[in-house]
Parts: sequence; C-alpha cells; structure tokens
Amino acid sequence: MVISMRSSGKKDAGVSPVVGVMLMLVVTIIIAGIVSLTAAGFMDSTGTQTDEPQIEFVGLYTAGYTAATVSNIDKQTYQTEAAGLLFKVVGDKPVDLMKMHLYLASGKSSGGGGSVDLGYDDPVSTAYLPGGSTWNSRRQIILPPEYMRGYRIVLFGLSEDDPNIHNTIADPGDMFVVSCEYVNPSSPSLAIGLRKDDADGNTVVSAGIGANGDAILTLSNAETGYVYVRHTLIESDMIATV
Repeated sequence: MVISMRSSGKKDAGVSPVVGVMLMLVVTIIIAGIVSLTAAGFMDSTGTQTDEPQIEFVGLYTAGYTAATVSNIDKQTYQTEAAGLLFKVVGDKPVDLMKMHLYLASGKSSGGGGSVDLGYDDPVSTAYLPGGSTWNSRRQIILPPEYMRGYRIVLFGLSEDDPNIHNTIADPGDMFVVSCEYVNPSSPSLAIGLRKDDADGNTVVSAGIGANGDAILTLSNAETGYVYVRHTLIESDMIATV
C-alpha cells in the first residue's frame, strides 16, 4: 500500500523576533529588580541605608577631668556636666531618646565585671550621691550633677538651667550623654560604674567596667532592636573636653 503525503506548503511558525526581544527585555528588568532589592537589603543590614536614624559613639566623656586632676574633686560639690557615654546624631533623621537601650558587658579583666542594660526610664541611682548608701566609700570619681536625678539620658552641651536639656528628641548634629553612676579616669585603667535600682532604691543590677579592650557597649532601639552602635571600650575613648 502506498501512502501519499502532501506538503501543505506551510512552514512551522517560529517565535516572532519582536516578541523575542520583548521577552528578553522583561527578563532583564525582572533580574535587575531582584538584584536591586537584594542590594538594598544588604545595605540595610550593614547600616549604610536604612529608615532608622544614624548614631555614632563619640567617647567616654569625663567632664573635664583626667587621671591627673580627678584627685582634686571636692566630694561635697556636684559636677557641672554629666559624665558618661557620649553619642552624636549623624545623618538627617532625629532620634527619640526614649527609645534608646544600652547594653554594656565586660570581659574577664574589665574592672569589677558584670553586665547591665539600661533605658531612658532607668534613672541614675542616688546611691553614689551625697547621702547615698555608698557615698562615703567612693574616692576620686566623677559623680552625676544634680540635674541628672530622675534621668539617665540628657542632651549634651546645654547648661543645667536650660529648659531644653531634658528634651526627648535629639536632632541631627545634636549630642546626648548616657550618664554613668560614676566615672574614674585614674590608673590602672579608665573605669565606669553603672547601676539600675528598683522603685525602693534597691539594686537590680550593678556593674563596674574598665575600658581596657574587653568590654563591649551596644546602643539599640528598644522597640525594633536595630543596633545603632556596637563598640569595644578602650583607654583612648576617654575625652575630657569636647
């Protein structure tokens, strides 16, 4: 039996060159979008591109005192400025100080050791101030001024009678200080004391920490957990004047 096959005279239709070019453009745009989103996510995780404000650690401020001059402190007088961890708002977004959370952990050789976490609502303990439980046992340390009673974080560089000193918003370019219970710039190493009390004045947590390379501070957003600063404290972080 002979089977007769006839050609229809038509060729199989291929993809139109125009359609092919359009498909290639669509694929290229999709790939570019994925790469862009990935890059944006990476930049956000490294802190170079984010909706969060940007903060830098300035240093451990000693209110004008050094190891050579701290012995001249009159214990019966308050200092005129809050000594402690000094930060600066950089970039173009303001910072809500009420959202700041500080965690400081010492290594094996950092002063008295320990760790402490503090927020805006954890005021400076009165234990080290005149009349406090440990007042008489302290020597050659820088204590918080009177206006720090009831506060932990204040704007830096304002006089104690400035009504804006306790503002909770720090604008770009502003500096703010997280006050310590005491700062000791004396040898053998720069050291700070931090303490959190309960409503009755009893110690919840207390830490004495030396700035000798094995104590790490972390400043973060208490609500989102975003880390603004992570820094290892060292002796050269001490700044007597700004």
